[in-house]
Amino acid sequence: MDIENLDMEWKESWADKYLKTIAAFYNTKGGRMIIGRKDNGEYVGVQDVKGTTKTISDTIRNKFHFISETRAENIDGKDCIIIDVPEGDTIVDYDGRFYFRVGNTTQQLEGIPLKRILLDEMGLQWLDQPCKVDPEDISEDAFRFFMKKGKEAKRIPDDVPEDDMMLALRTMGLFRDDELSLTAALLFTKNPDKYEYGAFLKIGLFDSNDCLMRDDMLDRIPLVLLPDECMRVLNDKYIQPTYRYDTGTASRELDYLYPMDAIRELVVNAIVHKDYSMRQEVAVYVYEDKLMVYSSGLLPEGVTLENLMGSHPSVKRNKRLAEAFYAMRYIEGWGQGIKKVLSACKENGNPEPEFSYMSNGLLVTLRPKAYRDIELDNVKILLDSTDHIIISVMAANPFISITGISSESNLSIKTVRYHIDKLRKNNIISREGGKRGGKWIVNIGPLQR
Repeated sequence: MDIENLDMEWKESWADKYLKTIAAFYNTKGGRMIIGRKDNGEYVGVQDVKGTTKTISDTIRNKFHFISETRAENIDGKDCIIIDVPEGDTIVDYDGRFYFRVGNTTQQLEGIPLKRILLDEMGLQWLDQPCKVDPEDISEDAFRFFMKKGKEAKRIPDDVPEDDMMLALRTMGLFRDDELSLTAALLFTKNPDKYEYGAFLKIGLFDSNDCLMRDDMLDRIPLVLLPDECMRVLNDKYIQPTYRYDTGTASRELDYLYPMDAIRELVVNAIVHKDYSMRQEVAVYVYEDKLMVYSSGLLPEGVTLENLMGSHPSVKRNKRLAEAFYAMRYIEGWGQGIKKVLSACKENGNPEPEFSYMSNGLLVTLRPKAYRDIELDNVKILLDSTDHIIISVMAANPFISITGISSESNLSIKTVRYHIDKLRKNNIISREGGKRGGKWIVNIGPLQR
């Protein structure tokens, strides 16, 4: 049984108000309207079928300037009118309003979704919009940083002036209709969030119950400076490296639970490729057993979760923004970012990243580095990454307290106690002396990755 749906509508008789449904069909994927049929599916026909057919055809042509296939047809012994509306290669309005089909309904589109479509009609992206930027809001430090990086990378031509900011930005295509573009505002103003809500980054540390333990809002930073600031805060407060102790030498080596190059690549890509029209900030979630980077917006057409880690087209949601980060050599233009992440994970001993969708955005999950099991007294003992972190901290400072281990490793005291009990039970570590003045003894050789 046929029903009214995305591309099908029935009307008992014709009225000009149904032109908005005709416009909606054209703006969506095309469709068919049958005049002379009730909502329950019964055909009742049209009395003056010839005259009404001509009236409808002329009205559609004069109103929308496209031609529909409008014809009379006898169905179940009733003279009805069939209106076949093509899918448009542009969008049309009905009395200044824009309509689209959603399911079996005709709905008016307005606000951000409409603005996005109208920009696309003009061949523009969201960040190409002109933006009235207060000159006092522009950070000269951010501009100088950008120019220095670009010149060093030899990706900003020598003839682009460094002493005339506005001329330089115009040369790089960051003006629109004699105004700075929204891209320029986000890249170089002291508070990008003032010009586009959500143009910032937040970092949060969570426990195993998803309770927030600590957070930082990086919300008054030009986008050209944001990746470096994000990595600084992560290094200082969230995922500090520990020391890997090697009993074969007197030296200690920095040991990173996550590949920092991979995190940096994911952060840069989250900033460059997110859908700014959704007005959702980039987020980095840090847990004891994972680190996640979230960026709003689904993958572009032609790129799927399945082919993301292989060969896929380099589709730029924010072309001018991508060009700016390319100029600084923060990204490449060949869709190589994910390959860099995979390579960094492999080199650091981490599992491959996991990709998924969350709240209409892309979520990338990194897991801590994998260690080999150790064998002690011919018994294989399974150690996870947290065990190895605690062992490394103890080996680097045998006199450290449990509170000190917690602070050094970014692990909760409860987690540290749990793993110490496990390690002592398996004789991997032991304690010499009391709580005060005592020290930890690591009973295994060099930690192996």
